[in-house]
Amino acid sequence: MKKRVLTVILAVLLLAAVPMAAAANIPSLDIAVPEVSGVVMKLTEVMPNYSYGPFFFNPSQMSYYIFFGVEGTISFNKDVELVIVDENYQQTNVTVEAGKVIKISEISGGSLYFDDASKGFICFVCENDSLRFSSYSSADLDINQLAVAVETPAEPQPEPQPEPQPAEPEIEYVQAVPSPQKVLVNGEEVAFDAYNIKGNNYFKLRDLAMALSGSEKTFEIGWNDATRAIDITPGLPYTAVGGELVPGDGQPVQAVTSTAVVYINGEKADLAAYNIRGNNYFKLRYLGAALDFGVSYDAETNTVLIDTTTGYTP
Repeated sequence: MKKRVLTVILAVLLLAAVPMAAAANIPSLDIAVPEVSGVVMKLTEVMPNYSYGPFFFNPSQMSYYIFFGVEGTISFNKDVELVIVDENYQQTNVTVEAGKVIKISEISGGSLYFDDASKGFICFVCENDSLRFSSYSSADLDINQLAVAVETPAEPQPEPQPEPQPAEPEIEYVQAVPSPQKVLVNGEEVAFDAYNIKGNNYFKLRDLAMALSGSEKTFEIGWNDATRAIDITPGLPYTAVGGELVPGDGQPVQAVTSTAVVYINGEKADLAAYNIRGNNYFKLRYLGAALDFGVSYDAETNTVLIDTTTGYTP
């Protein structure tokens, strides 16, 4: 454990020095990362750039580094455990209660590990931390790509006033109830871990890919590092990664609006989704329309019908 902590500290110190853009700090920002299920972080006085990439000493791990001004703070929507390292490299595990506001200057260099700790962590660094902020890295990505809600002061506008711009979407928490409908794929019953949200059925993308694998509507799923998006390629066989079509526990859960971006055959698809326990769930009919497979409902038997031999009909 001490070796891991020392590695984290050294990584902060040895990050390649790339000048951070001279832009004002963001006063308030709510963000979530897919590697930590259900956790939303409220940040204040956060710098407008962050780094994300393979860990310097262990490329199999991924790491986020988020930078703050001296007055920066952080709080979480649920209880979390932070790994705090002091200037003498002594480690302390601290449980932070939901809603408690902490000054970054007091925990600079502290880390929140992913759900699978071996995969990586998020590190929080304050600019007055001479030990850890002597150099820093800024990825090409802007931190707003992680944002689920942004609060920034309105900029004064000259006359005449421009047309109002649409606001950033607010983060939305909703209840997801396990879907009571039976699901048939080409006449065969398949047990999906599906949820009903606001009257619509939402399916895990990889569950659907597994269920349709080998059919006329088979599709492959990949991750595009260049676009930071999910790539769907219809017609290619699906490559299983494990965990597909695993039954749920039958209990309602909290879902949060997902920031996932999806491309189908290289074209960006408008597919709204929710994140449940770290996985993206998409509305079944939207997927049917995007991938052109039949979706219907038999009210008499309370059954959802998926037909890969036909195209989608609204």
